[in-house]
Amino acid sequence: MDPRLYEAITSGNIYKLETLLATRNDVNAYITTQTTATRKNTVLHVAAQFKRKMFVAEICKRCSQPELLIMQQNVNGDTVLHIAARLGLSDIVKALMHHINAHSNNTSTTTNNNHRGTMVHELLRMTNKKKNTALHEAFRNHKFLLGSLLIEADPLVEYFPNNAGETPLYLAAEAGLYEFVVKILKICPSSSTHNGPNGRTALHVAVAKGYSEITKLLLEKIPSIIYQRDENGNSALHYAAYFSKPKVAVQLLEADPSIAWAKDHDGKTALHIAASSRLPRNIAYLIKVDTLGPVHYTKVGPLGFQPFAYMKFKCENIQVIEEVTKCCQECWEELDNNGRNFLHIAAENGSVNVIKYILGKSNLAENIINDEDNQGNTPLHLVLRSKCVECLRILSRDKRVDKMAVNGDNLTALDILLRDLDKADMPHREFIQAGYRYLFDGGLLWYGRSQIRIDKEDESFGAITRNKYKIAIECAKELTESQMLVTTLVSAVTYTTGLALPGGYISTGGPSSGLGLATLNGIPAFKAFVGCNSTALLLSIIVLLIHYFNKLIPHRNAKSVVLRALVTHVLMFSAIVLMLMAFIIGNYLFFGHSLTFIIPVASAGTVIVLYFLVKFFKKTK
Repeated sequence: MDPRLYEAITSGNIYKLETLLATRNDVNAYITTQTTATRKNTVLHVAAQFKRKMFVAEICKRCSQPELLIMQQNVNGDTVLHIAARLGLSDIVKALMHHINAHSNNTSTTTNNNHRGTMVHELLRMTNKKKNTALHEAFRNHKFLLGSLLIEADPLVEYFPNNAGETPLYLAAEAGLYEFVVKILKICPSSSTHNGPNGRTALHVAVAKGYSEITKLLLEKIPSIIYQRDENGNSALHYAAYFSKPKVAVQLLEADPSIAWAKDHDGKTALHIAASSRLPRNIAYLIKVDTLGPVHYTKVGPLGFQPFAYMKFKCENIQVIEEVTKCCQECWEELDNNGRNFLHIAAENGSVNVIKYILGKSNLAENIINDEDNQGNTPLHLVLRSKCVECLRILSRDKRVDKMAVNGDNLTALDILLRDLDKADMPHREFIQAGYRYLFDGGLLWYGRSQIRIDKEDESFGAITRNKYKIAIECAKELTESQMLVTTLVSAVTYTTGLALPGGYISTGGPSSGLGLATLNGIPAFKAFVGCNSTALLLSIIVLLIHYFNKLIPHRNAKSVVLRALVTHVLMFSAIVLMLMAFIIGNYLFFGHSLTFIIPVASAGTVIVLYFLVKFFKKTK
């Protein structure tokens, strides 16, 4: 392109353009042959890129056949209309169509009138190398006012998809443009109008974004669209379930309740998808429709959506499950291609809220809580894959869950948990410790926050048994520090109290009169106080000695670990109870044998002790 012409356009100096054209005898040939070296942009392309409306008008006036220049394409197949639509330049679009019409108005014959309309429509329907029309470009770049102008200029067009599989209706539905959806459906209600990439439709994307008005309109105007699936077999209800859109889910179920039975290529219903959705509900996630691949349980989810616009997810996937359940309770027992119900899926993906909801429906959960998949895994087996401590805690504490169920490899959930202990990193090892406390059955010792159970198997039985021994030691070590702290505190308190006795000491008279003895010596209550306090001190010292010798004497097996832990646990609990009794008796002596203060304190202490005893014996059942 002539550098002088290019500079005049880019600088916006219309005087330079007029002066340059005035020096040319072949203005029409000069204008039509000037293109850039790389992209082959014409003078109109360049003027549109730099938003020079006056230049577009002047160039079209100087050209004998402006429609040919307007329709000329660059190396990407873009006309000047594509560029103007991409940039949202409504005034340039109007100017282009005006010059085509004005040039055709030189004659008034019917043939020319038809030709004039045909030329405008041909321009509007021209596609670039990506098969995008100007309307595609307007919608893709969110130039919606210009899109309305283009629709009105060519109301009889049938909208075909571009190379990405997107039709203008799909793009309008994705952007939530209700009025444009209405216009396009009125102009062209054919089945090809609503198609999107990878088999998706405008309904899929409207549901994913939660646009209820557009969803309602599409269901009314194209009833058959509800049955269309994407290339992975996902229906619109699958999208509503994954993206937690209960409002549009209700619309779909009201349109046809049988959609609740629809399965994707992996055999998953909407309930499976809702259960697999583990996006944190208080974190914003991005959901631009991109390409769909095989089902992967990743952060972006099984429907293959990639980042685009932030959306907050709450616990609305539970509401979707409730709506599907109201419509069809039998769907709870539906299995996917791996033989899994939706509790299996929720457990595998660590969906805490879904697990709580399912277990809360006692009449329905009873039939699926211990179901086995094709590999014999129950939900308790699969929850270990999620490494979610809360999910494991909820399932393991439900009395209906069979903790001793074995899968096809003859492994219990505990066996699976401990199988790879040696290879586990620190976060996984912490999960194993927590899971061990929840799953290990047989001869329970409730030891602080842990459940350590006597291992009745020989250590030589295999890796799983050896790992039980290792994890038992780890649990014991984890609680040693806290127990040492409590033991030291009890020792210090009881030792101090033993030297500062209630009532003090006899400080007058000689040895025959009891000099140095306790003032309250001989009173039964005082003797009880001294006995409780001294015993508590003795027991706490024994616990300290046991912990000390634990460092010196190695453990032979898991049973020795638990037996030593059992001794320290019982001794420590007894020392605390005796210290409490000493406190109550001491106050009884201080208040002159009055029960006014003693009864409430003794009652509170008794309730606390009984509470922990009940909890202990429940855990040892």
